[in-house]
Amino acid sequence: MTSRPPSYYHVFDALKQPGCPFCRLLTRDAHAFIDSLLYEYSMDRGVQQRFQAMRGLCNVHSWQMTTLHGRSSNVAVLQEVVIKALLGVLDDAPDLSDDSRAAGRGFLGGLGGSAKDRAGEQLAARLDAREPCACCQTLDEKEADYVEVFVGHCIPAADGANDPADEHAFTAAYRQSDGFCLPHMRQVLRRTTDRAQVRLIVAVQRAIWSGLNAELETFRLRSGAVGDARDSWRRAIANLTGEQAVFSADRNRS
Repeated sequence: MTSRPPSYYHVFDALKQPGCPFCRLLTRDAHAFIDSLLYEYSMDRGVQQRFQAMRGLCNVHSWQMTTLHGRSSNVAVLQEVVIKALLGVLDDAPDLSDDSRAAGRGFLGGLGGSAKDRAGEQLAARLDAREPCACCQTLDEKEADYVEVFVGHCIPAADGANDPADEHAFTAAYRQSDGFCLPHMRQVLRRTTDRAQVRLIVAVQRAIWSGLNAELETFRLRSGAVGDARDSWRRAIANLTGEQAVFSADRNRS
């Protein structure tokens, strides 16, 4: 049997679980990244310096840190190094007294416009993050790998390509899955050049959306709907936007 990368088996297993397989994997990956960061690296000086440059993780992943039990002291360590860095920026700010602004002294002078007008703008720039959220970067890399795995191994049987039984099982698992959320479907389609594969994706997604649409209609028309229709509106949100916290402000949905 041909050797497969670990991500192949991760995607294969996720296809058998409810919801978008990529969202499921990335939710797990974010948790693993944050847990490792706090447990193993919060005292690492290099990590702390990068944390300073990032001004901490993004909003979504910073709040995810608070959900890990027993890690509050590690969170405090990393937040402290960021706060100290920000205090250093404020301490190094130019003299903002009225006399200073009028005279245009310090590094603000001679840069065009009045010092008074530019003081806030330049200070804000120094408070900006110098690096993107490390967790978001990791998820971008993982996401690209999962998309490549899917595109490379989900081959419609009608094409007669790739005969190993595990690849047929991979495609069968996709046919029976909950498909992709809309953002991940777009990513997969942009990486797909095989027309038969595009037809497969369209067929699977059409069936999923048709069923979801019928459930939404049932929920809307029948007060107190039971069964699958009862949570159809929640699943519709996940299907259209991705699972909660998978796409932070620093990550692209396209």
